[in-house]
Amino acid sequence: MKTSLAVGSILLFNLALGSGDITNLFKVKRPVPTGPPRNVSEIYMSYFSQKLDHFHDDDTTMWNQRYFVSTENFDATNRNVVFLMLGGEEEIDSNWMMYGQWVVSSRKYGALLMYLEHRFYGQSQPLPDVSIESLRYLSSEQALGDATEFIKSMNQVYNLAPDAKWIVFGGSYSGALAAWLRLKQPDLVYGAVCSSGPLLAELDFSDYHQVVIDDLTASSEQCMTSLTTALTQVEDLLANPKQAEGLTSIFNLCSPIEGLERNDIRVSNFFRTLLTPFSNAAQYSGQVKISIDDLCGIMTYEAAGKEIQRLANVKALVDGMECVNYDYMSYVYALKDTVRKAGDVRQWFYQTCNEFGWFQTSSRADLQFGLGVPIGYYTQLCSDVFGEGYTEDAMKAVVDQTNLDYGGLGIENTASNVVYIYGSADPWHKVGITESDNPNITVLYVEGMSHCQDMTEATRPETAQLTAAKKETDRMIGVWLGYN
Repeated sequence: MKTSLAVGSILLFNLALGSGDITNLFKVKRPVPTGPPRNVSEIYMSYFSQKLDHFHDDDTTMWNQRYFVSTENFDATNRNVVFLMLGGEEEIDSNWMMYGQWVVSSRKYGALLMYLEHRFYGQSQPLPDVSIESLRYLSSEQALGDATEFIKSMNQVYNLAPDAKWIVFGGSYSGALAAWLRLKQPDLVYGAVCSSGPLLAELDFSDYHQVVIDDLTASSEQCMTSLTTALTQVEDLLANPKQAEGLTSIFNLCSPIEGLERNDIRVSNFFRTLLTPFSNAAQYSGQVKISIDDLCGIMTYEAAGKEIQRLANVKALVDGMECVNYDYMSYVYALKDTVRKAGDVRQWFYQTCNEFGWFQTSSRADLQFGLGVPIGYYTQLCSDVFGEGYTEDAMKAVVDQTNLDYGGLGIENTASNVVYIYGSADPWHKVGITESDNPNITVLYVEGMSHCQDMTEATRPETAQLTAAKKETDRMIGVWLGYN
């Protein structure tokens, strides 16, 4: 089944940094590239009949997996270059077929462009619901199986040359998938571009907030000092709820927090909502409307009052006039929804609980973010959403298994023909490869670059180092294809 895409206008990206919405607390949508209106007559949406289970031959269940294809730049004479973008933890967007750095390279190398949606995300739903029984078919291993079957089939569907070379791309989680697919299927995949891909599974990902601290400090040392002071003031008010100025009033909370014990999980949830605007702005620095500099401007504006009031002003900026919902059980209820009312957030949370961890705690020794959010918050949330058994030890075991399956950061020595690109401003570089002496891979560490920023074409001034990284990625693709 093939459907032509008629795109009348380009949708402008608008990332909500608010934390009252559960979807913004557990995953943040990657910015979608935009540009001037384009002719989309050669861009299509189609569906591929996919196996439900790649590891049990007796299960013959099939389902329809969505993908986009563009023949706009395809060299239909030689038919020997294919670029495949792997979908990640969100719905795929057709704008990626028109804009982005991989499109620029496709023009140069005559590539057929394909974008495969990840199972259980967007419109690629293998089963009617996302119950625990259904989600047992959701894993990175099954996703790699999907990509493997897709490549094998498309070689025939598009009558590709016997020597056709597939180059896979991905950003964030799908960037890791691209590297892992090259590792697992070197005979099918000739090269991979891993943009900001988290390669090392880690249960307690406290280093994430270290980069946020670095980003805030780079903007203004006073900014980080003010935020630490504000969080200390929050702790003081929690310990002394009878003081005249209360947290409920200062932060416009939807329900009173005074009287709750410091170890109450609702308090941890409250702290998470306080940190989210800063972590989101850091992760996508330079790509979203509200920047680190904007937030630091508020945190250092002394005329606004005490530091805690400035922190409340940050919350008001990103949340608008709505009250701040920190109620833990409302989050649990949303994540327990099995009919996808909350979009894709349940699926991604399932994967983090069962494969990767990457839980952004505040368990750093210096406590610059206060006592904040301990790992116990996440293990409890996994248990409350998916059932008993999600102890810290059990979850460490599944994280260790993921690293055993893919090699963690040791993949640099086991998978060749991979470009790894990370930015210093992106917290996810802490679980990626930022340096290597291996001549069979290319590692690009870009100062000031944020999450997946290398994937988009420059629509505004960018640093010379980021431009150079994009050019080097394109050059390496040419090397793999025999052009350079």
